[in-house]
Amino acid sequence: MEEKIAISPHKYLQFGSTQECNFYLVTEVDLVNAFAIEQENSYKSYQILTYAGGSLTEVIQQTQEPAHILVICPEHYICAVESEQLGLRKLAIMAVNSTPTSWAAIAHFLNVMEATDSEAQRAFANHFFDNIEQSEYLHIIDERYQTSAKFFHLADEYEWFEQGGFLDWGQQQIVPSGELSVLPLTHGKFSPECRLEINGELAFWGYPILHSGKDFSRRTEQAYIYEQLSTLKEHAVIATVENGAIAKLQATHPSVEAAKSALEHLFTIDPHYQLIWEVGFGINTALKLWPGNNAMNEVYGAEYGAIHWGFGLTTCTQYHLDIICPHSQVLSHTGEFLIGGNSGDTTNHQQDIVRNSAIACPCISY
Repeated sequence: MEEKIAISPHKYLQFGSTQECNFYLVTEVDLVNAFAIEQENSYKSYQILTYAGGSLTEVIQQTQEPAHILVICPEHYICAVESEQLGLRKLAIMAVNSTPTSWAAIAHFLNVMEATDSEAQRAFANHFFDNIEQSEYLHIIDERYQTSAKFFHLADEYEWFEQGGFLDWGQQQIVPSGELSVLPLTHGKFSPECRLEINGELAFWGYPILHSGKDFSRRTEQAYIYEQLSTLKEHAVIATVENGAIAKLQATHPSVEAAKSALEHLFTIDPHYQLIWEVGFGINTALKLWPGNNAMNEVYGAEYGAIHWGFGLTTCTQYHLDIICPHSQVLSHTGEFLIGGNSGDTTNHQQDIVRNSAIACPCISY
């Protein structure tokens, strides 16, 4: 590496006030000299700590409270830290290990962190939840392909997560931040019998991300599958969805036959991939997509937010696949835009949604 990557702690606004706080960068031994921390005297102290695998909690406990901690470890699978172990600490973990991540990509997404408006994310999330709590279902459409599906999103067994806005003491966040998501859970655990009630047709047209779990030995296979799926950028594969499961796939253009085949291959080797495990909404409107298979693209919010569909869980499948579909629009049951356009003022909630602060990506870390 010819030039060190700048770490600018005072610009990462999700940490909040820096007064009397200590800043720590946690990275791998080989990367200590790859970063340069800009010390603007806004923090009490600055320090780099090393992580060589195992429990991240042990490294966290070396830090002096109050502390803001940024973790960048491309070669290690990072598990979330138990909240009670954090104390007066705020933890931000860069999503750099479920997909291969270049130095240029790390620098790019650090710039995204600097540009991220935490206040705007909080306002976006509040507005979004206010609206969907009043809607009987979410109507997902794609105008180009004339697809339409309904998602009955208010079931009690669904669990909603939000990853964005400001960190509080004892909290942790994947960065760059900016995702709202819902998953089907039974007593806090995944079960194939618990489905997201989605029916209709969806246009898979946009940007795939293929995450691996803890096993990094299959990077070649991961890259091959991603290349097949990447053809979705120009044209769509139409999915017929029945009770949250993919029943049929149809290519809209010869160029996406490879993507269709890749999806069908995943379905064949493990039927779990046919289930939509996650409906996610990227709300980071400061993020510019980075080319290729990159986990940090997941929070991409385009201009007004972007829906993505999640398949597979790395606790039971080799990969977790996200397909970002920025062209799709999400409407309320009355036809009001929720994602992809503006909506008017709303009142009188019909059903409250419990919002959980996500300490990691549920589809990768559960």
